Amino acid sequence: MTKVALLIGVSEYEPGLNPLPASVNDVQAIAKVLQHPEMGGFAEANIQKLENPEAQKMHEAIETLFSDRSKDDLVVLYFSGHGIKDENSKLHLATRFTRKNSQGRLIKSTAVPASFIHDIMNESRSKRQVVILDCCFSGAFPEGWSVKDDGSVNIQVEMGGEGRVVLSSSTATQYSFQQSGENLSIYTRYLIEGIETGAADQDNDGEISVDELHEYAKKKVQEASPAMRPGISAFREGFKIHLAKAPIGDPKLRYRKEVEHYASRGEIPSIGRKILDVQRDNLGLLPEEVAAIEAEVLKPYQEYKEKLQQYEQAFVDEIKREFPLSDYTRGDLERYQQMLGLNRQDVESIEATLIAEEVTPISQAPPSVQPHHLREILSGQKSSSPNQTTTPKTNISQAPPSVEPHHRLEIPFVSKSSSSNQTTTPKTHNPVLKTIGQVIAGICFSIVAFFALVAIYHLLSRGNAEVFVVMLFVSIIFIVAGIILWKMVQNS
Repeated sequence: MTKVALLIGVSEYEPGLNPLPASVNDVQAIAKVLQHPEMGGFAEANIQKLENPEAQKMHEAIETLFSDRSKDDLVVLYFSGHGIKDENSKLHLATRFTRKNSQGRLIKSTAVPASFIHDIMNESRSKRQVVILDCCFSGAFPEGWSVKDDGSVNIQVEMGGEGRVVLSSSTATQYSFQQSGENLSIYTRYLIEGIETGAADQDNDGEISVDELHEYAKKKVQEASPAMRPGISAFREGFKIHLAKAPIGDPKLRYRKEVEHYASRGEIPSIGRKILDVQRDNLGLLPEEVAAIEAEVLKPYQEYKEKLQQYEQAFVDEIKREFPLSDYTRGDLERYQQMLGLNRQDVESIEATLIAEEVTPISQAPPSVQPHHLREILSGQKSSSPNQTTTPKTNISQAPPSVEPHHRLEIPFVSKSSSSNQTTTPKTHNPVLKTIGQVIAGICFSIVAFFALVAIYHLLSRGNAEVFVVMLFVSIIFIVAGIILWKMVQNS
């Protein structure tokens, strides 16, 4: 069995595609872990690295990689760069010279189509094929390029097959990018971390399968950028292709997995800290070793907090500049959210909080200084109000009037707490109307008593049930009228 790998990184591009400085760094970092004897175990001679190649060289290298292989050979194709779709929605891997024509369409000879790679892999005898695409698929529909759909990429259709597993860092509608201050793209960074530390070995069998590695990297990516959705596509045995080895019983690895468990919400709870302290002593780890492990585990959570702070500042700046926000500004903010990989619920929470803080309700806003030509008129109105405190006039030569920011929205409201403390004005009663109402109500009740006696008389003395029913019905009407009138009198 032979292990071979082709690692391609494209950082430099023609105008129209943004440069990706991390891509060539990704290639070097992946090569390092693959050829490490205690990790990937690939022979150095069996790893080919291509940096910023042109299309013809990429075609030849990919074809050579999969040619003349046996069934059990492990063949790895890694690509870090832009993914592009043509006018027929077919995926291509961009090269250094990939460009568009005057109609905004991809010049296909300058890129490597996924269909070409798919055909070459299908022709290979190897049944242990691994494809890793750390692609910036946002490049599948760059500005100014002509496309017919929304840019979604179906990796299963484009490159899937039996005995093959395809990993992708993101979908077309997401940004796969380099973290600020990092030399590697985010997905590759965690693939490497999972192999180097052994943390990707989920079942602790000493082997890291491709699906274990992907799940580890996906989890870490989403801790730092929740909106990103790394994907995996495989048939049958493809999921369990072993890519690297992991140490068994390593104290640092055991402690790391404990930290991963307790830090699942971005911080270590008090009881978790006590348990980790006991584990540290039992495993004989040094304080600096423990600190380094915890810092690495908590790093993606910290990065996400920093990104939320960046968005918070950007949102504050915009609502200070204009409020309500224009559609144009809202579109820019949404794009910024996508680039940072933020969770939509977190964004909505931030925006609601900031609007409540920055856009002050009128009852809480400090009194504004009125323009000079309105002061005399308004001062007379204010002095007539017994419940308001008169504000001394300001000499305009000493203090020029301030101007309220145009973005501030004043929303009048009355809170429950404030309304409960207000003085209630007592109701004014009319004694004449009240007396008249009481008299009429008394008459109604007297009529009821009369009709009731008449009804009983007709029923008992003459046996006239019909008269009894009529009288009883009339009595009920007067009872209801009397009650209603009495209530009205009491409330008047």
